[in-house]
Amino acid sequence: MEKTNWFETHRLAARFILIGVICFMSFGVMELILWGAEYYEYVKPANRALFDVYRQIYSDERDTEYIFGHNPDVNVLLMRRDSGYTFITNSEGLREKENYEELDKSVIFLGDSIVEGVSVENDETMDAVFENETGITALNFGVGSSNTVQEYLWLKNKYKDGYNTKLIILGFCLNDLFQNSYLRRFVPERSNWALYRYLEDESMGNKANFKLKVKQFVRKSKTFSFLYRVYTEMRRKKADVEGLPPYRYDEVSEINKKYTKLYIQKLKSFAESIGSEFVVVIFPREKQLTAEYSDTHRRAQEALIEILEENNVEYIDLYALMKENYIARPDVSWYHDDTHPYKKGHQLIGLYLAERLPEKFPEIFK
Repeated sequence: MEKTNWFETHRLAARFILIGVICFMSFGVMELILWGAEYYEYVKPANRALFDVYRQIYSDERDTEYIFGHNPDVNVLLMRRDSGYTFITNSEGLREKENYEELDKSVIFLGDSIVEGVSVENDETMDAVFENETGITALNFGVGSSNTVQEYLWLKNKYKDGYNTKLIILGFCLNDLFQNSYLRRFVPERSNWALYRYLEDESMGNKANFKLKVKQFVRKSKTFSFLYRVYTEMRRKKADVEGLPPYRYDEVSEINKKYTKLYIQKLKSFAESIGSEFVVVIFPREKQLTAEYSDTHRRAQEALIEILEENNVEYIDLYALMKENYIARPDVSWYHDDTHPYKKGHQLIGLYLAERLPEKFPEIFK
C-alpha cells in the first residue's frame, strides 16, 4: 500500500504553514535590512563626526533613575553642515560654564533639547538671556531627547539645596505630548538613543505573561516601528490634503495624557518640597505658526493646558508671541528647525520670560 504524504492529505493546513514560514523569513529579512539601514546612518562619514560628539556629551546611566544625562565637564564643538556651536557642561553635567555650590537665589530652566539649547552657544540660550536681563542666576537643567518623565527624574537627582531655587520653569516641548509614555536610554556604541521601556509595562519581568512579552516585542521591532511610521506619515499627508492643521489635539493619546498629568503633578510637588514656585512654558513648533486652528481642530498643546488648569499650575503659552514675531519678521531665522528656536528665538523667549515672570511671581524678583 502506497504511503500517504501528510501534505497531500492536509493541503489547506500545508498552505498555511508555507505562508507562515514565508512571512517569518520575510520578517527576519526586513528586520536585518532595517537594522542595517539604521546602523549605516550612524557610521556613514556625513553623520559619524556628529554622533561621536554625542558620545562625549551624553551619558549611559541605566543604574540611575534618569537613565541618561550629560557627562560632566564637557567642552566640545558640534558641527552640522555649515553651522556649529560649542557645548559646555559643568561638574554636575548642567549646561553651565560655572560650578555652583551656594546661591542666594536661583531659577531652574528644565526641559529637553529646546531648553538645553540645540544650535546655540551657552550664553545664547533662553536661560542665559533671562539671567542677563533679571540678574538672577538661571540654571540650565535641559537634557536633549528627554521627556517630562526623565526631566523630573533628572531634576530630582541633580538638585542641590545650595541652589536655593525659588522658581522651576518647565519648558514643555510638543514632542512630550506624544512621548511621555516611555523612557529612552543613550546607547554609546551607536551614539544615539533607543527605547528603554514603556511605563505601562513596568511590571514586566521574568514572570511577565505572554501577552505583555508579545506587546514589548512588537514595540521594539524595527519592522513594526517602520510600518507604524509609514502609517503615521500617510495619515499626516491625508490631513494635509484635507487642509487640517498639523499637531492637533485629537492626535494626543489618552496614555500620554495620563503620564503627562502624573509627572506634572510630581514636578509641582517637588517644587513645593523645596519651597519653589512652578510654572510651565509651552513651546510651539514652527509649522504651527503658519497653520490655522479652530474650535474643531485645536492645537495639541490644548491637551496640556487642560491638565495644567485642572491641577492649578501656572503656565505661559508662547504660541501668540512666536506667531506674531514670526509673521511680522519673516527675514529673521527664529528657528533652527521645526522644533528648536535659533538665536533670535532664544533671545525673544528669554526677554519675554524676564518680563512676564516677575508679574506672575513678584516676591521672587524683588
